Amino acid sequence: MAAGAQYAVLAGSNATPTAAQSAMTNATALAGVTFTASAPACLCINTAHVLSSQTCGVACPDGTLPGTYTYLHASYTYQPITPGISNMLATTITASAWARLQ
Repeated sequence: MAAGAQYAVLAGSNATPTAAQSAMTNATALAGVTFTASAPACLCINTAHVLSSQTCGVACPDGTLPGTYTYLHASYTYQPITPGISNMLATTITASAWARLQ
């Protein structure tokens, strides 16, 4: 995840979902991790730190311009090696983050 966020922030408005996914994939040696990244989107952030969709270039409710963000997500299903109960203990581990591009 950190590699995808780092790529997105450094690439800014040139960031692409495919390149962010590649950065995350290339940064892990763990097989079976699924990474996704969204296309950049214009979002407003309020005082409660909640993001909301906004048309690019149109002021947010507080008068500021929206920022451009991309959403990053990672998912991994941990499979214990204990025979017989592995399916009962399988756990999906997820992480997600928003990266501000500009």
